[in-house]
Amino acid sequence: MGLVLLPCENAVKQFLPVMRIGIARELNDKYDVDQTTISKKLGVTQAAVSKYLSGQGRTKEVRELLKNPVLDAQSKKIAREIAENKIAQIQLQSMLCEVCESFLTQNCTIKNAF
Repeated sequence: MGLVLLPCENAVKQFLPVMRIGIARELNDKYDVDQTTISKKLGVTQAAVSKYLSGQGRTKEVRELLKNPVLDAQSKKIAREIAENKIAQIQLQSMLCEVCESFLTQNCTIKNAF
């Protein structure tokens, strides 16, 4: 029997990094937030933020998902909340889970994105 991954496990590997890319880009481009601050807010390394912003290693599937209007709107909403210091870490986690759950219920998943 093959390995069975739960939807949240797939999300951690595929969806969450794509959301982080969108949020990091918005924070950096629109709100001029530096990479170190973005890394602290998103709970990732500065090197990961650098990779998110440079586009390094993105597959076709990732690029396509980044164009999704729902994902784009949610990334911008979350980035605004972060930039305006209106969101705590637990709220960020909750918002990301809600966006992910929405995508999972709509079968908007990506395969082999990373």
